[in-house]
Amino acid sequence: MDNIDAVYLRGMVFHARHGVLAWERECGEVYRIDLEMGLDLRRAGAKDDLTETVDYGLVYAKVRGILEGGPVELLETLGERIAAAVLTGFPSVRRVVVRVEKERPPVGGLVERSGVVLTRPFVDAAGAPDGERSAVTAYVALGSNVGDRGEALRQAVTALAALPRVQVEKVSSVYETQAVGERQRDFFNAVARLRVEFSQPLLLLGSLLGIETALGRRR
Repeated sequence: MDNIDAVYLRGMVFHARHGVLAWERECGEVYRIDLEMGLDLRRAGAKDDLTETVDYGLVYAKVRGILEGGPVELLETLGERIAAAVLTGFPSVRRVVVRVEKERPPVGGLVERSGVVLTRPFVDAAGAPDGERSAVTAYVALGSNVGDRGEALRQAVTALAALPRVQVEKVSSVYETQAVGERQRDFFNAVARLRVEFSQPLLLLGSLLGIETALGRRR
């Protein structure tokens, strides 16, 4: 981690619906995101090659998907999801610093904005920052009851297989199950067994939420 370089995006602004209070989720508020990604940029500079660094557009899309996705209560949760999505989605990134700010926080007085700052290194399966990676097994449940249900499951498996540090080892048969609760279409369900090179659940969760958003799910 010594002498690490950085790529950053500052001043990303989104209107999103998060918070503990009901009106925060109904009306929405303005959120500002700053993101710094630590990595070695020497090869990118020498080769003038985008594949040796981080594509700003792809990073922005991941952040936007998280902010405009399903609501959460805490800024801390948004920060953790952004950090996890970057660390799992861009293998060259070894550290992220995420600043999440919300304008006009509900604190009973005049405050311009509140926020959190999270610094997260890549951590291997043994819990050592930026160390040797050890693979662990994870199981992911898949399900769809909208549109072409079988095609949705196939796209989900393809997206899982494309994740860095993730190998899809096996996928179960597809089962049709009855929906519970209000009347809706029955589900197609399956389970994927993955081999992943990290153990923190939030790192994998960030990528899974990104896949859900890309495939059109709105929580």
